[in-house]
Amino acid sequence: MNLSAGLRFTLLTLLGVNTAIALWFAIDMSLNAVRQREVAQLAKRSNAISDLLIEATAAHARERGMTAVALNRPEPIGKLARDGVDVSRIAGDAALTEAFAKLRGIPARDDWMSARDEAKVATDELARARAEVDRLMNLPAAGRPRGQVDAWFRAATHAIERINALRLALDFGDVSAQPVLNGFVSLKNELWTISEFAGRQRAIIGAHIARDEPMSLRVSQEIELLDGAIVNADRQIDNLLRNGLIASSVSADIATMRLIFAVEFRRARDAAMQAGRTGEAYPLSAAQWFDVATLGIEAVLNMTAVASQSARAQADAAVERADKGVGVASILFALVLCAAMVAFLVLEWRVIRPVKSLTAIMNRLARRDWSVDVPVLARDDEIGAMARAVQVFKTSGIERELLKAEALESQRREKLRELEKRELAESAAQAAHERVLALEEKMRMEAEFARVEKLANLGGLVAGVAHELNTPIGNAVTVASALSERTEAFARELTAGPVRKSSIDRFIGELRDGAAILSRGLERAADLIQHFKRIAVDQTSEQRRVFRVEELVGDIAGTLMPQLSRAGVSLRVEIDAKRSLDSYPGPLGQVLLNLVANAHVHGIGDGKPGAITIAARDCGADAIEISVADDGSGIPPELRERIFEPFFTTRLGQGGSGLGLSIVHNIVTKVLGGAIRVDSQIGRGTTMIMRIPLRAPTHAPGQLEGTYDVGHVKRAG
Repeated sequence: MNLSAGLRFTLLTLLGVNTAIALWFAIDMSLNAVRQREVAQLAKRSNAISDLLIEATAAHARERGMTAVALNRPEPIGKLARDGVDVSRIAGDAALTEAFAKLRGIPARDDWMSARDEAKVATDELARARAEVDRLMNLPAAGRPRGQVDAWFRAATHAIERINALRLALDFGDVSAQPVLNGFVSLKNELWTISEFAGRQRAIIGAHIARDEPMSLRVSQEIELLDGAIVNADRQIDNLLRNGLIASSVSADIATMRLIFAVEFRRARDAAMQAGRTGEAYPLSAAQWFDVATLGIEAVLNMTAVASQSARAQADAAVERADKGVGVASILFALVLCAAMVAFLVLEWRVIRPVKSLTAIMNRLARRDWSVDVPVLARDDEIGAMARAVQVFKTSGIERELLKAEALESQRREKLRELEKRELAESAAQAAHERVLALEEKMRMEAEFARVEKLANLGGLVAGVAHELNTPIGNAVTVASALSERTEAFARELTAGPVRKSSIDRFIGELRDGAAILSRGLERAADLIQHFKRIAVDQTSEQRRVFRVEELVGDIAGTLMPQLSRAGVSLRVEIDAKRSLDSYPGPLGQVLLNLVANAHVHGIGDGKPGAITIAARDCGADAIEISVADDGSGIPPELRERIFEPFFTTRLGQGGSGLGLSIVHNIVTKVLGGAIRVDSQIGRGTTMIMRIPLRAPTHAPGQLEGTYDVGHVKRAG
């Protein structure tokens, strides 16, 4: 089935739009997978910091309880008690310092930053309270006022609460991290509540036992309130187990923790409270009470460690799932990108390339080059109609040239006859004067013809550049016009009455598709302009700069591919070089242009199909290797040693100057500080191989001037 060029272009455009949508979906999938991985990593870091904060509060709680017992004893405070306080103090401060340091590795949020600042203020107040406690410990029991001892308890408790507030901001402030850790964050929080409120009971009861003082009604009520909070936290743990928010594998650990806590802590606490209410003697000493209570609390803290380990396992699994998602998204992205490239190549081969070829032929015909042949005349679509119109233009142009030549010949003969008549009628002097005038007229006409020819050449150059931009800009104008008409039609629908949702969806889809086509067209035009700008800037400048080989080769390939494609020559680029060059992009670009031109003209030959490959790869630690290869006829062995000599050419009298490869050799060795060699086989093509250092030699200002002239080439030879 024969399809018109317009219909083929429309189908290919629709294919490109669908490919773009699929590409957008692949990109979105990749970004979502990356975001999930970042959330899982953040959850891991937050959980680690939370563990350090729990460790800090547990150590501060031990310090609080040990200090309360020591300050309320009637006997002097011994070295063992002081050492115990110091150990707990050092452990808490170390864990808190490490947590503050790790906070710098997570994204800043107002909630945890504010909580961090409050925790720092509270720990500063705790430090001042410690100084007062150290002073009181050196005094006898009578010199330790009850108010100052109670002030220490309040300062320590406030610091613990502020540190826990920071932990809560980290565990519950970022909603995105909660699903990763499931219910283990909540489990850790309930376990902390049990350990902290039990720690407060340990300190209060320990102080009364140390003073051997009965408990007042207010103290008993305070202890009961703390016990109520412990019971409520234990119920919340049951709810987490019942609702499946935490793994059933930890239920046995929780049961063991409850048993140890009940046996060690609750039993001793209830006995001490019973004695304190009735005024009887306490059944155990302050040191014994502190050890038993600490065993129960440590069981809770050990369960907290189990919950943290489970949370880390959850986060690690989430990271692994996210990594797999990134891999799948990358594969999908690569497949969609390949489909887009195939669609573009089909469009290029069937539509864009014939249009470019016809435009180039029109430019040559505008320069009165009538020897060019018009292709695709046999096609029965719009492209074929354009080709036949160009053929008609060529035929009419030839006819006009013939008529113009005949008219000029007739005028010349008429002038000759007039001159002969004048020479016969006038004197020799007058005849000589007329000949001078005729010669001046001839020179004026030649100058005028030269000026017209120059303007024609300039017009051809402008036409070539304009055509490169015509296709993408023309497509953009067409789409913009279609979108304008569709917008007006939709406005009329809105004015006429209620509009269906399907009409709105269709209108939005058309706007989205049109915007995508507009964006691609304008991006294509911008790419063409950027190619011309970068090539022009580098070719007219000898400035040294850091650049990547793939960028330079990409610009040169983008400039040469249309011209080579019209000649039937394909240009491939294979860049495997990873490192940047600190060198001269202008001279290196000139080398690549000369080598590609030499491969086309001498290796493959004008008018013959072939392939040219530009490749680059890393070569050792301080250089890269760049090669330009063709599949042409090759160089005979007897000529290979002479190809870099000045003025040596196999096309003498056919446009060859013999300076191209000599200049290439001079730039590579003198300017870029590298080396060049040739590898060629008859009938299998030629490869020019250059070894270029990553850092070019330093040249003084003006030292590169004259590098490309003939004299310099002779001296280099």
